[in-house]
Amino acid sequence: MAAHSRSTAPPQRRTAGRHAGRSRTDDPRDTLALAGSALEAGGLLRLPLVLALVGVSASTWWAGVRSGRFPPGVKVTERCTAWRAADIRAMLDSAGGEGES
Repeated sequence: MAAHSRSTAPPQRRTAGRHAGRSRTDDPRDTLALAGSALEAGGLLRLPLVLALVGVSASTWWAGVRSGRFPPGVKVTERCTAWRAADIRAMLDSAGGEGES
């Protein structure tokens, strides 16, 4: 029987793949700044940016979409939903005026 030898070298890190070339940050201020600029630019917003703007969890957001509290999304692909920036802006504007007399 042949003896199997194990390499003592550390495993190589994969640098290519799904997130290659993307910079990721854990700083919520960066996410909020990105969300604000995306809201101003218009178009479609993906869930992480919507959550950063609204300040709720993903499960709360989806429950609100089902109940009609939050606007419905637009199916971009079978597994990708986005929201119109105009709808999110209108929701935030109306929520800002609810506490005023």
